[in-house]
Amino acid sequence: MLTTHVLGRIVIINKCHVLLAHKIGAKNTFLPGGHVEYNEGVKNAILRELKEEFNGEVKIDQFIGVIEHSFDYNAQPYYELNFLFSGSLLNYAYPQIPKSLESHLEFYWQPVGKLREANLLPSSLATVIPSYYKDRKNSLWISTMENENINNSGSKV
Repeated sequence: MLTTHVLGRIVIINKCHVLLAHKIGAKNTFLPGGHVEYNEGVKNAILRELKEEFNGEVKIDQFIGVIEHSFDYNAQPYYELNFLFSGSLLNYAYPQIPKSLESHLEFYWQPVGKLREANLLPSSLATVIPSYYKDRKNSLWISTMENENINNSGSKV
């Protein structure tokens, strides 16, 4: 049975740089935040995760949208919904790098225009973030799973 992972993610932009998280040894980066726990709101999950990850004090601003994403992880299917919000750090500012409280994570600032170089996942974020930063459009829905043909009844063709 496939589990749906619900994640709260925050886009923090300061002086044309985005705060990214990186699992040490991995080839990709991701936005700060993480899994929503049972009976916890998405915004509360973001606040909790950043506090746990680097004692981050965060102001959550605007809902940006949801990115649906699916991939294989350790030879197992993985399905997630990423709820994106914009926000700001109250106790760190570019170029100050938050010091991770978790030994497997590190954080750094990446220029908004160079997100592809950071292998940011889901990969659609590399275009979503610059577009949001430029236009401040929100209420976005993106799926990395809608490349398959679906008929009007919702069944795969």
